[in-house]
Amino acid sequence: MQDHHLEGVFTFPDFASGMNFAVKVGNIAEKMQHHPEMEIGAGVVNLTIYTHDRDGLTSWDFDFAEKVNQLII
Repeated sequence: MQDHHLEGVFTFPDFASGMNFAVKVGNIAEKMQHHPEMEIGAGVVNLTIYTHDRDGLTSWDFDFAEKVNQLII
């Protein structure tokens, strides 16, 4: 965590598994109307979470991160 944003790097055995995770993250984002920056690669998904209109962290970011973490538990 930094003062401005939260970062997460999630690794997967293959591209398809990463894409499946990314779709689930996207569904959370749409439901919450809180959208992360997302980069998808071969077996890796990088997320950067912050509140764009506040240019920093709010409680929404931590709520979003918790929901994403629940996907991998």
